[in-house]
Amino acid sequence: MNIEEFKKKNKPKRASSLKEFEGEILELKNDNYSLKSIVQFLKKNGVITTFQNVSKFLKSATKDTKNTPISKPAISEKAKSDNFQNFKLERKGKDLEIKAAPEWATE
Repeated sequence: MNIEEFKKKNKPKRASSLKEFEGEILELKNDNYSLKSIVQFLKKNGVITTFQNVSKFLKSATKDTKNTPISKPAISEKAKSDNFQNFKLERKGKDLEIKAAPEWATE
């Protein structure tokens, strides 16, 4: 089977109409709008969908960002001046926070 025959028999997967509104959907969700409200917004913009579809879309959209490596924050001048040579990073939600390591952990 050559590529032309394959293309005739197999149609490409249609891109999600939600992808066009990915930024708006994520912004609304981050601003604590309900899935129902997001569906209403999409309907007013010509996209007919269900809150289940929006939920699946959000899970796939945020899954991509969960595996993104987080860069380590720079050590502040205060931390340098306080002679925090030994520190640890703690995750607070999506952010990292620098904490001084306990004395026992630096020995």
